[in-house]
Amino acid sequence: MAVPVRIQDALVTSYGEVIFQTVSTNTYVGRRGNGLSSPISETVKVGVAPGLGINLGIANDVGDAGHAGTTVTPSFQYVFNKSQNYVPGFSVEGTYSPPPGTGLSGGTWGFSAQATESLGPTEQFPRLHFNIEWNKIDDQSLRARPQTLGYGIGLSTLLTDSTALVGDVFYSQTAARRVSQTFVDLGLNRIIGPRLSVSAGGGVGFDRSTPAFRVFLSLSTSFGLLN
Repeated sequence: MAVPVRIQDALVTSYGEVIFQTVSTNTYVGRRGNGLSSPISETVKVGVAPGLGINLGIANDVGDAGHAGTTVTPSFQYVFNKSQNYVPGFSVEGTYSPPPGTGLSGGTWGFSAQATESLGPTEQFPRLHFNIEWNKIDDQSLRARPQTLGYGIGLSTLLTDSTALVGDVFYSQTAARRVSQTFVDLGLNRIIGPRLSVSAGGGVGFDRSTPAFRVFLSLSTSFGLLN
């Protein structure tokens, strides 16, 4: 998941750069049922070649009932081109998530594609984003979908040289049959140091099976392997 919203930019970690990111997501179920889920995840992102990045995410889900499990998710992202001259930038991402200990008997293979288009000739102009994702669930139980689909659209714009505003609308199916979620998110990214940034945002749910709201908070730091 991107921070501070769900939508992802068609960008990858720069070649030779390493990024450490910690994300806290607090989800309140509210009128759709009682409960608070507070997963905390750490992600290491490495630019291993021009246009190619590999990531390793570790998520610890903590809710009202205590620790619900730890999930380790490796992934890769490849950027075909950057947005320029009114040609959208395109990237693809592949992931694998092992069973998180929540009742599923198999892991999940994921594939997603991202497109980003600048609405002007310079970086000062807003950027339009579109994502689509497909997941194959290796679970033989009758209650789990064999595959899920998600898609979303977002917009980002610079407020200052160090602060960006990001918003999106994202629909996604869950592993449970006949259950889907739709969130509208809004957040800020701010650079607070040469290699340090913070992100914060929140979203509200807009259908019966979507939690009432969620809040994101993230801290990222980076360093270069080649300098």
